Amino acid sequence: MTDTNLQIWLNRDDTELINIVKSEAREHVAKLHASDVKFYGYAILPLSGALYSAEYLVAAFNREIDISPENVTDTYYRYSVDEWENYEDHEFRDANKLIESLNSQFQQLHVKDESSFLMDEFEIVHVEKLHDAILNALIKLRHEGLFRS
Repeated sequence: MTDTNLQIWLNRDDTELINIVKSEAREHVAKLHASDVKFYGYAILPLSGALYSAEYLVAAFNREIDISPENVTDTYYRYSVDEWENYEDHEFRDANKLIESLNSQFQQLHVKDESSFLMDEFEIVHVEKLHDAILNALIKLRHEGLFRS
């Protein structure tokens, strides 16, 4: 494949991924509310076996009771997702299937020197597009009021 074909593919519309992430996040938040889980922070993490990729999504949330008393006023422990207690990795099945498909399509279109361990411009754009779609889904959900308590 040519770089032109890859560039055309990278310019694709990500509405499908945004909509799937929104739908599955809505379902997850509804499930949390139905279980009377009161959280103050919610995140969707794109994880991977490699630092430069996004292979699957994990939901993370934190509650006031999850913060140890000595860290209640510490902004880092309150808002750093790495410090949160609750991670659920089965909430984004459809989004993960689509991401797997997008990653496969990207690999078919992208030819890379196997000896290079640096991300090239195409890999960066691909990962940025996946991250942007996830972020856009969360922003839309926030504007729709999903995260109001």
